[in-house]
Amino acid sequence: MAFQISRIPGDKPRGWAVYIDGILSRDVGTVKIASKFGEMTYGLKPEGYDGWIFHESGGGGAITIPFVRINREIYIGLILEPRLNMGENPVWCAIGGFKDPNETHRCTAERETREEVGFLTAVKNLIGLPFNSNRGFFQTDIEDEGIHAYGLEIPVEWIMIDDNDGCRLSPSVTIGVKKETNVRFFHWQDAVRLTPDGIALAGIAQLLATIL
Repeated sequence: MAFQISRIPGDKPRGWAVYIDGILSRDVGTVKIASKFGEMTYGLKPEGYDGWIFHESGGGGAITIPFVRINREIYIGLILEPRLNMGENPVWCAIGGFKDPNETHRCTAERETREEVGFLTAVKNLIGLPFNSNRGFFQTDIEDEGIHAYGLEIPVEWIMIDDNDGCRLSPSVTIGVKKETNVRFFHWQDAVRLTPDGIALAGIAQLLATIL
């Protein structure tokens, strides 16, 4: 099914023409598409222009920023994984994901950490409000929704220094974990330079504001 939305010309906003498989449906002011994952709305925004807005049904998500202190320096753990909206090659991202129904943000952070790196110590709230990864597209309520960031301090004994590949988790910690070979720890300045993920950058900033 082909779906197309066109602005109806005129001096003032008159709505949109909706075409489904090339057939004009009707003139509308707002279009909504709903699924179990959330609701996509197309219409006029408060800023005065039209566009898409997505409201995730679970109310946002959570990320975990693992870190380790080595010689009084902070090293940040990131995961190398493919992101369809960030090009063909895998990129360094934060651990995390969207909330499941009836799940708290903390539970989301703990679940995603177990799934992606296979271990968990106590995650801690980081300083700052929940954040919106793309305010032009995602709709969030800053009181409870959005992305919540948590810190996870890793014992230095769990870290191996690899001359060819930086710092990584010891195999004894990550045996049997699907993404174990992709988790790497970078000095926080290098982590900021390496990741194109705005969610990771926001989480790193909140972590540094909390622990420094």
